Amino acid sequence: MNSSVRLVAIGESILATFIWASSFIVAKVGLSADLGPLTIAGLRYTLAGLLLLPLLLRGAQSIRALPRRLWGQLVLIGLLAHGIGNGALFWALDYLSPTTLTFLTCFLPVFILILALVQLREAPTFLQVGGLLVTLVGSLLFFSLDMGRAEWLGLVIALLGLLSFSYSTVLGRAIARERQASTLALTGLPLAFGGLPLLIVALAWEGAPTVTDTAIWVITALTLLHTILAYWLYNHSMQVLTAFETNIFLNLSPLGTALLEWWFFDARLTLVQIVGMVVMIAGVTLVQWPRVERKEVRQWASSS
Repeated sequence: MNSSVRLVAIGESILATFIWASSFIVAKVGLSADLGPLTIAGLRYTLAGLLLLPLLLRGAQSIRALPRRLWGQLVLIGLLAHGIGNGALFWALDYLSPTTLTFLTCFLPVFILILALVQLREAPTFLQVGGLLVTLVGSLLFFSLDMGRAEWLGLVIALLGLLSFSYSTVLGRAIARERQASTLALTGLPLAFGGLPLLIVALAWEGAPTVTDTAIWVITALTLLHTILAYWLYNHSMQVLTAFETNIFLNLSPLGTALLEWWFFDARLTLVQIVGMVVMIAGVTLVQWPRVERKEVRQWASSS
């Protein structure tokens, strides 16, 4: 493989990780601009889905060719992933810091591992079970300090959101595994199906948003950069890198969020929390490792 092509793919994956690491930082700015958390999420995913719609109607990936039986599944995936999953994560931002939320999103592989066992009969290996235990140790260290009632509420909301998002991922994996729909369709349609109902609920619950320059900047950045561009960079890098390599970069996103939160909001983690974060990242990496085919692992090892 051309080394320059590989370097570009690595750069794309790192850039996507950095963009996603800043998502909750940008959303936090939106909260300070009197935007409700559900409104931020609803506008982000609805607009992203609408902007991708023209691409979904063209060429070989046109959604016109999708079997009718898939539409109901894609609606369900959208509601679980964005309507409930991401909606809950943004709601939890009212109670938790951006770093804590990004840290929690790294538990997705753990939830997916458990749900895949039930839904897809994908039994975990010994190494995955060991990674799960290491992940739990890291999370206990991170949350070992006293938490207030509001933080516990935010933690419950975020975990419920992650569980919903994880189940949508398992459903999406079943469709992707059988190649029933293109990657673009699996990305764009759930954005619209989940974002629009969430936006309707947000407007009813939080009222019409206040339109300010900051609010416009926040929604534009989250829609164009953190959703459309980041997903494109991630999917494009996957054409060259293995799933294991890209997930390693994604697992480092809490460290990026912690650095950005310290830079912008002067928020600091304790030494115990930093140790817990590093231990958790190691555990999640072990959970994901066995999913890579042996051929991919050999390719990764030979190119390191």
